[in-house]
Amino acid sequence: MSKNPPILAAVVLASLSLLAPVGAQVVLNEILYDPVGVNTGQQVVEVQNLGPDPVDIGGYWLSFPPAAWKFPRPTNLPVGGILVVNMNHSGTNTATEFFTGTSGMRNLKSTDSLSLFKGEPFSDSTLLVDYVEWGVAGQSGEDVAVDADRWENGAAIQNSSLREGSSIAYKGSGFSALAWCVDGSPSLGAPNDGCTPSQAQSPVRINELVLGQLGSVELMNAGAVAEDLEGKLLVGRPPSAYRFPAGTLLLPGKLLLIHLGVTGTDGPSDLYTGGNFATFGPSDSVALFASSATGNSTFLIDFQEWGGTGLANENLAIQAGLWTAGTSLSTNGLIAGGSLAGMDGGSGPLKWVVDNTPTPGSPNTDPPSHSIRLNEVLVDTTLGEAQAVEIANTGGSAVSLAGYRLCTHSNLEPGKVVCGALPASAVVASGGFLVVRLGVNQEGRRGLAAGLPDARQLGR
Repeated sequence: MSKNPPILAAVVLASLSLLAPVGAQVVLNEILYDPVGVNTGQQVVEVQNLGPDPVDIGGYWLSFPPAAWKFPRPTNLPVGGILVVNMNHSGTNTATEFFTGTSGMRNLKSTDSLSLFKGEPFSDSTLLVDYVEWGVAGQSGEDVAVDADRWENGAAIQNSSLREGSSIAYKGSGFSALAWCVDGSPSLGAPNDGCTPSQAQSPVRINELVLGQLGSVELMNAGAVAEDLEGKLLVGRPPSAYRFPAGTLLLPGKLLLIHLGVTGTDGPSDLYTGGNFATFGPSDSVALFASSATGNSTFLIDFQEWGGTGLANENLAIQAGLWTAGTSLSTNGLIAGGSLAGMDGGSGPLKWVVDNTPTPGSPNTDPPSHSIRLNEVLVDTTLGEAQAVEIANTGGSAVSLAGYRLCTHSNLEPGKVVCGALPASAVVASGGFLVVRLGVNQEGRRGLAAGLPDARQLGR
């Protein structure tokens, strides 16, 4: 009989020695609650073993009321090991990656908390392994975490600087809000690599710009996840700004066309800004912001400027690493109704081309190689003036010259360019030629004759 108490004491002490280190070595290490795109199924929680011994955390719970999820048995977590849990998402578990499923689950919010328990009930502070809360203090489970010395009363991670695609990350020691940071370069599934500035991340890109009357902006989702554009802003020349309405969802690979300065009926692939958004000029800029905080570079998603530098929001684009000072999209060769189109390959302004056959609402294609050429000019050597111009079509099909203009410098007003539009009836056959004679018009001035009765005159 006298031997029993020491044996029981030894058993109890051994049990306590095994349990005590667990709370100190297993931690919630990184949380991605606002991933790029729609959050559901994309949120991730990372658990890491920072202790000196391997741990079986099978049966442990992630609690985020009213939801909770339990690690399957066994779940081995080696020294330094990391487990990734995909929240509110179904999939096949592996040794290092788990899926909570969707039944009874919910998304993590921008103001929320998460607890890691080694058993139930979740009100028992002796069962709490780790805790974190963000946004504002007083979230669910804070009182239990304070009792367990796993959190400070009234503390929360300040996440006002967190932009879509960034995480909150554990710095490696301590149990308080100060032991965490906002990380602009998540390293889920790998050790945390320090805290970097958080910039807005999005798969959505400005894809094509039609300038002038009936102008438009085409957006493309170049990523693999759907993007909810609700609340985001398209910003042009101040005070032009358009807020995307609720329900604006852009699926991967899809396009969205925003018609500028006009009203219309919004649809799945077309939106109308109304009359308060100025159409783009030959020298202008456009920016896409993640929120109404348009003076903050960390909210800038994409930016383009053309025809000049130093335009609206260029300084923010430079700060965000989206633009290089002194660069601008070239508009050389752009005609009325043409566009600036982003193409595959290259980066920055180098991936943009002038496309005088725009495809707003459809994928961009390589701009056509124009088959119309100025082929020969007949010059009067006495006067030093052109008498006729020959236009050739080197392509494989006939080309209408409707809307084309023939331009020359004025002899009477140096520096002035005068143009005349070719008539709608002017067509050049494949491999053919059209001669435009520059003769004397009915007013006695040199002009466009060419035998084209409805041609406008080229005045001196």
